[in-house]
Amino acid sequence: MPYSGPLDLVGGAVVAYGHRALSASWLGNDIYTIHRDLDDAEMAFACDATTGDAPAGDITTFIDTGNGYGVLWNDQSGNGRDLAGPFQTKDLPQWSASVLNSLPGWVASNPANAALNYASYDADFDNAGVTVFMVASQGGDIFLNNGSAAYVELYAGDTSSIGPYVDMNDTSNDADIVYDPMDVPGIVLIDAAWQYGAEDFKVNGASITLVTDYSYGGGPIGNIDGCRSTAYLYNPDLSGTTSLLEIIVYPSILSGGDRDAVRANIAAYYGITL
Repeated sequence: MPYSGPLDLVGGAVVAYGHRALSASWLGNDIYTIHRDLDDAEMAFACDATTGDAPAGDITTFIDTGNGYGVLWNDQSGNGRDLAGPFQTKDLPQWSASVLNSLPGWVASNPANAALNYASYDADFDNAGVTVFMVASQGGDIFLNNGSAAYVELYAGDTSSIGPYVDMNDTSNDADIVYDPMDVPGIVLIDAAWQYGAEDFKVNGASITLVTDYSYGGGPIGNIDGCRSTAYLYNPDLSGTTSLLEIIVYPSILSGGDRDAVRANIAAYYGITL
């Protein structure tokens, strides 16, 4: 059966990052570059040309007895918005061979706060809202900002006190939505679609409770243009480990059918029950 990733089902993503091929066209291409702390060597790793999987065995051999850290996470959207590090004073995310159902991912253990960043401000959101898919545990975050006060953000929150939130702010209109703490522990699949005045947030396919809608409108809806993307792994408590495996951002509200299809593809790959 031919390989099919989420980007094969629905194209047009602004950015797309994963530990596997997210489309058939990406098979055999680089998915990230790993830094080895034993001797500061670095190597790019491509996904398998047939299965799309990350070459976990090759990476483990490369890391040897030390640790491996991400210094580049390739953007598979076709827009070339690769995330690189180090960024500011943040740590590099650590590569782990088995994060979810024996599949690899980035991790950051407390008290580390890790980040990878794309330096150029060139991603646009033109009034049509945004749909984001993210496979992460508490503390995972994708933030796209224009270097000023305008931005798009999805934060995974945690299971105890700080609920997930989404925010889309063009400074005159703000869609800032806060939800109950996630009632599903561990690594989850979040998909959120929101714009000014309308939002929908699901964890493992199920809607969760809205706590407060801080949205306001101060005039005509504006564009959020010229954004750069940053992926964060925060640690919202003193003992947790944040994990981040996959991020896809679309510059529009996907139809219900398209959103269901992408969600189902991601869930099936990671063995997440919806």
